[in-house]
Amino acid sequence: AIPADAADASLKKYRGQALASRAFDYLQLIQTYQLTYIGHETANGVPLVLETTSDTELMNNPRASVQQVYGRIMEDLDEAITLLTGASARADKAEISVEVAYGLRARANLLMGKWAAAASDAAKAYGTSAPYSVADVSQPTFYNATDNAWIWGIVVTTEDYLAKTGIVNWPSNLCSLTGMGYTTAASATDVAYRLINKNLWAKIPETDVRKGWWVDEDLHSPVLDNGLGEDYAYYWANGMFNGGTFPSKFSPYTNVKFGPDNGTFADTDNAQDWPLMRVEEMKLIEAEALGRDNLATGKQKLEEFVRQYRDPSYTCTASSLDAFIDEVWFQRRVELWGEGFALFDILRLKKPIIRQGANYPINSTFAEIAAEAPIMIYRIPEAETSEIGRA
Repeated sequence: AIPADAADASLKKYRGQALASRAFDYLQLIQTYQLTYIGHETANGVPLVLETTSDTELMNNPRASVQQVYGRIMEDLDEAITLLTGASARADKAEISVEVAYGLRARANLLMGKWAAAASDAAKAYGTSAPYSVADVSQPTFYNATDNAWIWGIVVTTEDYLAKTGIVNWPSNLCSLTGMGYTTAASATDVAYRLINKNLWAKIPETDVRKGWWVDEDLHSPVLDNGLGEDYAYYWANGMFNGGTFPSKFSPYTNVKFGPDNGTFADTDNAQDWPLMRVEEMKLIEAEALGRDNLATGKQKLEEFVRQYRDPSYTCTASSLDAFIDEVWFQRRVELWGEGFALFDILRLKKPIIRQGANYPINSTFAEIAAEAPIMIYRIPEAETSEIGRA
């Protein structure tokens, strides 16, 4: 382990990155295995395993409380920010920088209800970087970590194992425009396009560029047209590309948000980078956190972001804090769709899950999972927590 008092600049940077990485891991774990922080501070979280934890302690290492886990997360991020401030430039956006650490702390502060700190950290995370412009997202994108809107991401090359597997990667499961994937399987019975809830899609204004991130009921999207050309897009969406052998016909509300590798349609490499943190997320954290302290300020921040980067006609009409929080949630559901935030937001905001009257498969339709229902979180198997399991 790198000691806390290491003087070498490289070692300080590595320690800062390691601490931020551990904080990220525990932030993911605590949201997966327990309900959200507020109201559950004393509930069982996950075991804490640190560099100082001995083998003997590992044999009897009970679950720490939610508050204790968040305490560890914040300690790690506080130190990481100190160590990474002024550190040498990172090789690429797969590395953790001080901006990433600020962004992680913004997420944690939002979960803990520390609104002013969340807003401040979010602003430091995006700094002078700007979100994707309307023009940027008017065609399939979100595949290149060098884009200014990315703060942190998984950088993938054609030589990486993920790409070499062919289909065991994110593009295979989410990109509707790849030449190699579960999504665009040649057989209509195997196709696995990822769709938006049609009720959510219907709420997106026609003036919002993001409505085109999914095809409509007629399989049309201006975003797909811009990426392929209108005639070509029609053939693709209707399964007539390459003589009808590939891809399979889209279903209504199929996503075309995520572009293919290098922006090359039907590329089989599946070496798209994967976003872990974008400027847009930080802008939305900032707006929500500011609004929880002052509704007018939060609404102004939200309108500035949406009008400039997504929908020039947008106005936030929320007249109460609850309505404003729901509006930010709506913006997050649309903006961050497919990027891994949906369930965590449902848990954080204590929302139910309703799957009726939409386009879910029949075996995935149900009336309601109540807010904070135990089924929403993962369980630690009894065999791992009992004396027998530890033997």
